[in-house]
Amino acid sequence: MPNNVVTSVLVIDDHDVVRRGLISYFDGISDFKIVGQASHGSDALDLYKKLNPDIVLVDIVMPDIDGIMVTRHLCEYDPNAVVVALSSYIDEEKIRGIINAGAIGYLVKTISSDTLLQTLRDVVRGGIAFSDEIQTLLKANQKSNTSSNTDIHLTERELEILNLVTEGLNNREIGEQLYVSTSTVKFHIQSIFSKLNVNNRIELVTLAFRYGIVS
Repeated sequence: MPNNVVTSVLVIDDHDVVRRGLISYFDGISDFKIVGQASHGSDALDLYKKLNPDIVLVDIVMPDIDGIMVTRHLCEYDPNAVVVALSSYIDEEKIRGIINAGAIGYLVKTISSDTLLQTLRDVVRGGIAFSDEIQTLLKANQKSNTSSNTDIHLTERELEILNLVTEGLNNREIGEQLYVSTSTVKFHIQSIFSKLNVNNRIELVTLAFRYGIVS
């Protein structure tokens, strides 16, 4: 990533140790800067309006307003807000709740610092932000949601590509795995976008996890 591109981050977490740890870690990273922090969810929207951060890292469980409500408020104010949950909870109800509220990812706090950094760099490039444990949980429990997808008709190849997209692969990597050209992958992804009425990969992955489309 170019040295002159700095991604601003707002941290909302009621645990002082977590906030201090993130601030200390990112202080040594040239392409990221934590521009604000808050220990209460009720401060999130005012800080967001003031700082206009590129990414918001938000805890799920907080004493006043939880991360789901914080995310909902932020995304109602700015539909383009990039909110990533950072939580110690691996709970499907909370995960789906914050995704439904507009978050584009969910990371567990056991994630290593290097993996967190790489994931956020992927987010900046339009990638997804789901810890492996979260992807496994959502995919394992998606069968209960398939009844809501009777009007979604994706081809076998489109479903195959969608699964690889949710795993974070780019078009070239998908093409290499399926032995097809990058242009063919792009064609199928555009078809998936059209069928599911989404505009980008973040919306696509969020919808796929939300409604259990992938297998």
